[in-house]
Amino acid sequence: MMIKSHIVDDLYFEIPESLEKIYTRFEPLSTQVVCEHLRPGDTFLDIGANFGYFSLLAAHKVGPGGRVIAVEASPDVLPHLKKNLAAFANTELVHAAVGKEQGTTEFFLTEDFVNSGVSQSPFQKNARKISVALNTIDNLLAARGAGKDMVQFIKCDVQGDEMAVLEGARQSIASATRLKMIIEWAPAWMKKAGYEPTEFPAFLESLGFTSIVVVDDYLQKTMTVQAMEEEFLKDTSGRRFCNVLAIK
Repeated sequence: MMIKSHIVDDLYFEIPESLEKIYTRFEPLSTQVVCEHLRPGDTFLDIGANFGYFSLLAAHKVGPGGRVIAVEASPDVLPHLKKNLAAFANTELVHAAVGKEQGTTEFFLTEDFVNSGVSQSPFQKNARKISVALNTIDNLLAARGAGKDMVQFIKCDVQGDEMAVLEGARQSIASATRLKMIIEWAPAWMKKAGYEPTEFPAFLESLGFTSIVVVDDYLQKTMTVQAMEEEFLKDTSGRRFCNVLAIK
C-alpha cells in the first residue's frame, strides 16, 4: 500500500506504507542543508533517487528555471519515482546504476527498498540479484550537452559505492567552478563494497573539494571529519552513517 508522506511546505510524495517511519522527518538536517545551498535555476543531480525525496525537494527549490536529473537503478522503485516526479516539469528520470564506467552491472534488490545497490548490503541477506545498465556522471552530463558548470549540486546515496560514482565524475568535478555535494559516508556499506571508508575524506579532497563538513542527522548537528571518526569508533552496532557536505 502506498501512502503520502510530507517533505516540506505543501510538498508530499508517495511511498510504501512500510517506509512511513523512515520518511517521517527524514534526514532533517540534510534537508535543511540542501534547501540552504540550492539556488533558483540550479541543476541538481540525484544519484540513487529512490522514491524521490531529495529530487522533489530540489525541484521545488530550483523552480521552473532549474533542472533535476533523478537517477535510480531499482525497477521496483522506478514506476513510483516516475509518478512522484510527474508533478514537476523540471525533472528528468534516468533508469541506471552509476559508477566509474559504462556497461552493465549486477544489482541487488532488497525487500525494504532502501538497501538495494550494486554491492549487497551487509545487513540485508535476502537480496534478489538482477542486471542493470551502468553509467557514469561524466557521460550522463556530456550526453545532455554539459558545459563546465552544468550541475551545481549533486546528491549521492548508493549504499557503499559512492567512491566508484565519484571516480566516474572526475571530469565533471574538475571542470565545475561552483559545485556542492551531499554524499553518504557509511563505513560498513563501503567496506562491503570493497572500499576503505577511512580514506573517504582524503579522497574528496583529492577531487578538489575544499570544504568538507559532516552532516549528522542522527545527532542532528554538523561536525568535523575528525569528530565523526570518533563517533564511528564509539559505534558498536556497525550501522552508523552520516552525510557529508562537500563544496568546491
